[in-house]
Amino acid sequence: MIGIMGRIGMLRVLPLVLLTVFFFTVTPVVAATDEDEEEKPPADFVMKDTGKDDWVMLSHTKHEKKVPKCTSCHPKVFSSKFGRTKETKGEIKMAAMEKGEFCGTCHNGKDSFDVKAKEECVKCHSVKKE
Repeated sequence: MIGIMGRIGMLRVLPLVLLTVFFFTVTPVVAATDEDEEEKPPADFVMKDTGKDDWVMLSHTKHEKKVPKCTSCHPKVFSSKFGRTKETKGEIKMAAMEKGEFCGTCHNGKDSFDVKAKEECVKCHSVKKE
């Protein structure tokens, strides 16, 4: 009689044990996947609000090589929302960059090429308008 009661008790506990093992085995994998995706920069993208000039290609790939930390630009120079900063909520315009905002924070002629240098325009304005 004790053997049967022991088996019944074991049958009640077994699903709970299996569920617990499953939970602790799968959860860390899912969490690691979410974190890994957050670490990857977004794909390179084209900014089309450039007025009469050709569109601008922003290459995270090129910037990653010289500026390995995302926090160098985000969120103090650029927020996560495309085309805005937390501080100014301003649009990315050449006049602002020439004053040292947005891309002009680093592209100032000291840290990198200067956004004011006309011969450098094609480095960013590299995508012909459709």
